[in-house]
Amino acid sequence: MQTVFRLYLQKSYKAVTLKDILSATGLSNGAFYHHFDSKEQLFKEVVDHYLLGMTRHVFENYPKDSLCGFIQHVLDSFDRIFDALYKNAETSVNFFSFMFEALRYFPELQEGILKNQDLETRAWLEMIGFARKTGEIKSAMPDESVAKFFIYASDGNRMDYIVEKDFNLLKSRIRVLWNDFYKILKA
Repeated sequence: MQTVFRLYLQKSYKAVTLKDILSATGLSNGAFYHHFDSKEQLFKEVVDHYLLGMTRHVFENYPKDSLCGFIQHVLDSFDRIFDALYKNAETSVNFFSFMFEALRYFPELQEGILKNQDLETRAWLEMIGFARKTGEIKSAMPDESVAKFFIYASDGNRMDYIVEKDFNLLKSRIRVLWNDFYKILKA
């Protein structure tokens, strides 16, 4: 599946042919159709794994002992995902194209993305509420605003990366922003 994902990052969904898939994977036509009903089904499975599954994994399985531990878990998980996906500037731009293309051809994927966003928000809210109850943070800022700051700071920096093309800057900038914000919440 990773080989096909890389094809979609190099070319668009429509530009990747069944011949391209067979050549890149070494599958025969019969073997392909044994596993998949169509090129469309394969694309949906790739999207589910790389666009939806990675995020689900981060926010379904996290430490619940402190907000600080949760932040470090998410940052470390993002680093692993970024290392896997954003090998170079072209790949990062193409990942966003891949995401938008998936939504264009398969609008039903919007529901999965919205579920992931809800899962992410609920995880942040759970950990922020826990941190308030244990006295880990003291900020008067509403929990929802705190959660959205963490989420939007990450999302915005990933968009900046498309323009700046500096992968290390992306990773360090998110870490600095989140850690500095956490210090403010503790004060």
